Amino acid sequence: MIPGRFKILLASDILISGSYGLIMPLLPLFMTDRLSGANLQTVAMAQAIYLLSQAGFGWIYSTYQQHKQPTHRAYEGLVTGSAIIALVPIAYLSSREMTHIFLAQIALGLGFGLVYPAWAWLAKEQIADKHVNSIRKMHSLILSLAMAFMAVLGGFIAYQFGYADLLYLMTVLAACGTVLSLGLWLNHER
Repeated sequence: MIPGRFKILLASDILISGSYGLIMPLLPLFMTDRLSGANLQTVAMAQAIYLLSQAGFGWIYSTYQQHKQPTHRAYEGLVTGSAIIALVPIAYLSSREMTHIFLAQIALGLGFGLVYPAWAWLAKEQIADKHVNSIRKMHSLILSLAMAFMAVLGGFIAYQFGYADLLYLMTVLAACGTVLSLGLWLNHER
């Protein structure tokens, strides 16, 4: 039996990660189509910046989260990180040069660096120890399927309506995930 709080936590993760999944395969095209100075090297650098910042911020935050009220800190990280992720598409849309994209990628890395360890901590709290491995596998499968669906949906939206509509949808989805996360936190605090 999966607790209701875990289902809400899973839904928030799908919305937050799925929002980024909408543009993940299209981000190089978006950059080269819209920004001067964007080429294969700068696009690859932007992705590397995201991955490095996500790893660095994730390591720092997971260490911070473990001390003094880890559950409270996990909720803070989940809400703050998802709010940052929700703002990144607006940064993409307003970018005029690759430097802006690099800064947005650092912010995205920060957001996911907060969300991943927070989510893992809160999920572990919600699930009985004997079910942790099977729930992690289920989470991984559901998230992979959602990201695959979102990649196709993102391509369709960008092709039919343009990048701006896609980026606005990303913001809305991540904001919905943020609201779910905030609701969980406020419900937990009571």
